Amino acid sequence: MWSSFIADYILHSERLMLLCLLIDGRHPEMALDKVAFDWLVEAGVPLQIVVTKADKFTAKEKSANLAIIKELYPTATSPILYSSLKHTGRELLQQRINKILVGDEA
Repeated sequence: MWSSFIADYILHSERLMLLCLLIDGRHPEMALDKVAFDWLVEAGVPLQIVVTKADKFTAKEKSANLAIIKELYPTATSPILYSSLKHTGRELLQQRINKILVGDEA
């Protein structure tokens, strides 16, 4: 899945406070994403699911895909819908990261 260098960093870094796992919202059931998620959860890595391509969905698709993502990738925090094109979710993701950096959350 990852090179041994990346895996070693993820598993042993004392500085890693949060890993954002990017899930393509158009294809939430990709096997590689699920393998990565399961490995990270098993390793105890603090995760934030970031659902990309949020600008590509209708409201109905967004709701349906978000339900699938919440079921397949359960974490302590809700997935963040993100669009780099329209900056949807940008502020929410920045707030999440800032909370981790100042120690309000683990």
